[in-house]
Amino acid sequence: MKSQCNSVRAASDLGGLNHRFPGDGLLRVVISKRPQIVIYSPTPAGYSGNQNMHSNLNIHVKVVAVLHILSGVLGLIAAVVIFAVSGVAGGIVISQGERGVATVIGIVALLIGGFLAVLALPGIIGGCGLLAQKEWARVLVIVLGVLHLVNFPFGTMLGVYTLWALLSKDQPLLSPPAADSGSPQRSTMT
Repeated sequence: MKSQCNSVRAASDLGGLNHRFPGDGLLRVVISKRPQIVIYSPTPAGYSGNQNMHSNLNIHVKVVAVLHILSGVLGLIAAVVIFAVSGVAGGIVISQGERGVATVIGIVALLIGGFLAVLALPGIIGGCGLLAQKEWARVLVIVLGVLHLVNFPFGTMLGVYTLWALLSKDQPLLSPPAADSGSPQRSTMT
């Protein structure tokens, strides 16, 4: 309650128009040459920064992690399907007596399926690391996001969302906010 009184006093010292909202905050519109909205609110002990913004961005980081894990799992499923289909096709070709063609089918399946599996694993590893809040995973997923940009249309959407969520200037570094001195927070919107 004391910090709320300090916020009100600080706002009224500057002059202008004050409006109290149901929460602990105070919306203040300063009428001057350049109109601006200043929001004063008391700071909880052990908190620094805008908690709602950080929690929203942390939600986006978690969504990015889950999307990369799902993308990787789908890539692994595609690799398994390619191995299975080519195995069946190779079996049919061998039953017809064409061993050379079956060898080519096997090599192509190994190359394509292996390529898909190798591309899928970093997404799974990076997504799991991002959920575990590892800094190396953030870098890995950003690189994967850039690589996904060329995979139109779903990879492009995933890449853009990844880059937006992980490169946002207000994005915390995957750690809880540090403790502050307890002074009221002030944010200005113009």
